[in-house]
Amino acid sequence: MAAGMTPFEPAARIRDLEQDLEQARAQAAEYEQKYLRCLAEMDNFKKRLERSHSDLARSNKKALFAKTLAVLDNLDRAIQFEHTAKDDPSSLIAGLRLTYWQLGELLAGEGVKAIEALGQPFDPRLHEAVDIDVSGANAPGTVTAELQKGYYYQDEVLRPVKVKVAATVRNR
Repeated sequence: MAAGMTPFEPAARIRDLEQDLEQARAQAAEYEQKYLRCLAEMDNFKKRLERSHSDLARSNKKALFAKTLAVLDNLDRAIQFEHTAKDDPSSLIAGLRLTYWQLGELLAGEGVKAIEALGQPFDPRLHEAVDIDVSGANAPGTVTAELQKGYYYQDEVLRPVKVKVAATVRNR
Protein backbone atom coordinates (compact mmCIF):
# COMPACT_ATOMS: atom_id res chain seq x y z
CA MET A 1 0.00 0.00 0.00
CA ALA A 2 1.31 3.42 -0.89
CA ALA A 3 2.12 5.89 1.83
CA GLY A 4 -0.88 7.98 2.89
CA MET A 5 -3.47 5.68 1.23
CA THR A 6 -6.17 4.12 3.35
CA PRO A 7 -7.53 0.62 2.64
CA PHE A 8 -10.87 2.09 1.47
CA GLU A 9 -9.47 4.38 -1.17
CA PRO A 10 -8.84 1.73 -3.91
CA ALA A 11 -12.38 0.38 -3.45
CA ALA A 12 -13.77 3.92 -3.73
CA ARG A 13 -11.59 4.53 -6.79
CA ILE A 14 -12.91 1.32 -8.41
CA ARG A 15 -16.51 2.40 -7.66
CA ASP A 16 -15.80 5.81 -9.23
CA LEU A 17 -14.29 4.15 -12.32
CA GLU A 18 -17.22 1.73 -12.61
CA GLN A 19 -19.61 4.67 -12.31
CA ASP A 20 -17.68 6.57 -15.02
CA LEU A 21 -17.72 3.46 -17.23
CA GLU A 22 -21.47 3.10 -16.79
CA GLN A 23 -21.98 6.77 -17.69
CA ALA A 24 -19.76 6.35 -20.78
CA ARG A 25 -21.76 3.27 -21.81
CA ALA A 26 -25.05 5.15 -21.36
CA GLN A 27 -23.71 8.08 -23.37
CA ALA A 28 -22.44 5.72 -26.12
CA ALA A 29 -25.90 4.07 -26.27
CA GLU A 30 -27.52 7.51 -26.50
CA TYR A 31 -25.15 8.53 -29.31
CA GLU A 32 -25.82 5.24 -31.12
CA GLN A 33 -29.58 5.91 -30.94
CA LYS A 34 -29.08 9.45 -32.26
CA TYR A 35 -26.91 8.08 -35.08
CA LEU A 36 -29.53 5.47 -36.02
CA ARG A 37 -32.27 8.14 -35.96
CA CYS A 38 -30.16 10.38 -38.23
CA LEU A 39 -29.63 7.48 -40.63
CA ALA A 40 -33.36 6.80 -40.72
CA GLU A 41 -34.12 10.51 -41.24
CA MET A 42 -31.59 10.70 -44.08
CA ASP A 43 -33.11 7.61 -45.71
CA ASN A 44 -36.61 9.11 -45.40
CA PHE A 45 -35.36 12.45 -46.79
CA LYS A 46 -33.76 10.65 -49.74
CA LYS A 47 -37.01 8.79 -50.45
CA ARG A 48 -39.06 12.01 -50.21
CA LEU A 49 -36.62 13.78 -52.54
CA GLU A 50 -36.77 10.93 -55.07
CA ARG A 51 -40.58 10.96 -54.89
CA SER A 52 -40.62 14.72 -55.31
CA HIS A 53 -38.34 14.56 -58.36
CA SER A 54 -40.40 11.77 -59.84
CA ASP A 55 -43.63 13.71 -59.28
CA LEU A 56 -42.11 16.86 -60.80
CA ALA A 57 -40.88 14.97 -63.88
CA ARG A 58 -44.29 13.35 -64.28
CA SER A 59 -46.03 16.72 -63.91
CA ASN A 60 -43.72 18.33 -66.50
CA LYS A 61 -44.29 15.48 -68.95
CA LYS A 62 -48.03 15.73 -68.41
CA ALA A 63 -47.99 19.47 -69.13
CA LEU A 64 -45.95 18.95 -72.30
CA PHE A 65 -48.23 16.17 -73.51
CA ALA A 66 -51.28 18.34 -72.85
CA LYS A 67 -49.75 21.04 -75.07
CA THR A 68 -49.07 18.56 -77.88
CA LEU A 69 -52.68 17.42 -77.92
CA ALA A 70 -53.69 20.56 -79.84
CA VAL A 71 -51.24 19.60 -82.59
CA LEU A 72 -52.60 16.05 -82.56
CA ASP A 73 -56.15 17.42 -82.82
CA ASN A 74 -55.22 19.43 -85.91
CA LEU A 75 -53.63 16.40 -87.55
CA ASP A 76 -56.73 14.38 -86.71
CA ARG A 77 -58.91 17.03 -88.36
CA ALA A 78 -56.71 16.93 -91.48
CA ILE A 79 -57.14 13.16 -91.69
CA GLN A 80 -60.93 13.49 -91.28
CA PHE A 81 -61.06 15.80 -94.30
CA GLU A 82 -58.73 13.77 -96.53
CA HIS A 83 -61.59 13.22 -99.01
CA THR A 84 -61.61 16.98 -99.73
CA ALA A 85 -57.88 16.89 -100.59
CA LYS A 86 -58.69 15.54 -104.05
CA ASP A 87 -60.77 18.63 -104.84
CA ASP A 88 -58.55 21.19 -103.07
CA PRO A 89 -55.07 19.84 -102.15
CA SER A 90 -53.85 23.35 -101.36
CA SER A 91 -56.12 23.57 -98.30
CA LEU A 92 -54.69 20.29 -96.96
CA ILE A 93 -51.13 21.58 -97.53
CA ALA A 94 -52.01 24.90 -95.86
CA GLY A 95 -53.43 23.00 -92.88
CA LEU A 96 -50.32 20.85 -92.63
CA ARG A 97 -48.08 23.91 -92.80
CA LEU A 98 -50.12 25.56 -90.05
CA THR A 99 -49.89 22.42 -87.90
CA TYR A 100 -46.13 22.23 -88.56
CA TRP A 101 -45.81 25.88 -87.47
CA GLN A 102 -47.92 25.16 -84.37
CA LEU A 103 -45.67 22.27 -83.36
CA GLY A 104 -42.56 24.39 -83.98
CA GLU A 105 -43.96 27.15 -81.74
CA LEU A 106 -44.79 24.63 -79.03
CA LEU A 107 -41.26 23.21 -79.12
CA ALA A 108 -39.69 26.68 -79.19
CA GLY A 109 -41.75 27.58 -76.13
CA GLU A 110 -40.27 24.56 -74.37
CA GLY A 111 -36.70 25.56 -75.27
CA VAL A 112 -36.22 23.46 -78.41
CA LYS A 113 -34.76 25.23 -81.42
CA ALA A 114 -33.27 24.14 -84.73
CA ILE A 115 -29.52 24.06 -85.30
CA GLU A 116 -28.49 26.15 -88.30
CA ALA A 117 -26.05 24.14 -90.42
CA LEU A 118 -26.30 25.06 -94.10
CA GLY A 119 -23.21 26.94 -95.25
CA GLN A 120 -21.55 26.57 -91.84
CA PRO A 121 -18.19 24.87 -91.23
CA PHE A 122 -18.66 21.22 -90.22
CA ASP A 123 -18.69 20.87 -86.42
CA PRO A 124 -18.81 17.29 -85.09
CA ARG A 125 -20.47 18.53 -81.87
CA LEU A 126 -23.47 19.80 -83.88
CA HIS A 127 -23.36 17.88 -87.15
CA GLU A 128 -23.32 14.23 -88.18
CA ALA A 129 -21.75 13.81 -91.62
CA VAL A 130 -23.70 11.21 -93.59
CA ASP A 131 -22.73 12.19 -97.14
CA ILE A 132 -19.89 13.88 -99.02
CA ASP A 133 -20.26 16.64 -101.61
CA VAL A 134 -17.54 16.23 -104.25
CA SER A 135 -18.89 18.90 -106.61
CA GLY A 136 -16.09 21.30 -105.72
CA ALA A 137 -18.61 24.15 -105.55
CA ASN A 138 -17.97 24.82 -101.84
CA ALA A 139 -14.94 25.12 -99.59
CA PRO A 140 -13.88 21.81 -98.05
CA GLY A 141 -15.50 21.20 -94.65
CA THR A 142 -18.55 23.32 -95.43
CA VAL A 143 -22.03 21.90 -94.83
CA THR A 144 -23.74 21.86 -98.24
CA ALA A 145 -27.03 20.19 -97.35
CA GLU A 146 -29.15 19.34 -94.30
CA LEU A 147 -30.48 15.80 -94.67
CA GLN A 148 -32.23 15.76 -91.28
CA LYS A 149 -32.76 18.72 -88.99
CA GLY A 150 -30.96 18.84 -85.68
CA TYR A 151 -32.12 20.57 -82.52
CA TYR A 152 -30.90 22.17 -79.33
CA TYR A 153 -32.75 21.81 -76.07
CA GLN A 154 -31.80 24.98 -74.23
CA ASP A 155 -28.00 24.93 -74.70
CA GLU A 156 -27.55 21.19 -75.26
CA VAL A 157 -27.64 19.32 -78.55
CA LEU A 158 -30.83 17.27 -78.49
CA ARG A 159 -30.13 15.72 -81.89
CA PRO A 160 -27.28 16.60 -84.27
CA VAL A 161 -28.02 17.73 -87.83
CA LYS A 162 -27.40 15.02 -90.44
CA VAL A 163 -25.45 16.81 -93.14
CA LYS A 164 -23.66 16.57 -96.45
CA VAL A 165 -20.15 18.05 -96.24
CA ALA A 166 -17.97 19.44 -99.02
CA ALA A 167 -14.81 17.43 -99.53
CA THR A 168 -11.51 18.35 -101.10
CA VAL A 169 -11.67 17.53 -104.80
CA ARG A 170 -8.42 16.23 -106.24
CA ASN A 171 -7.71 16.44 -109.92
CA ARG A 172 -6.43 13.21 -111.37
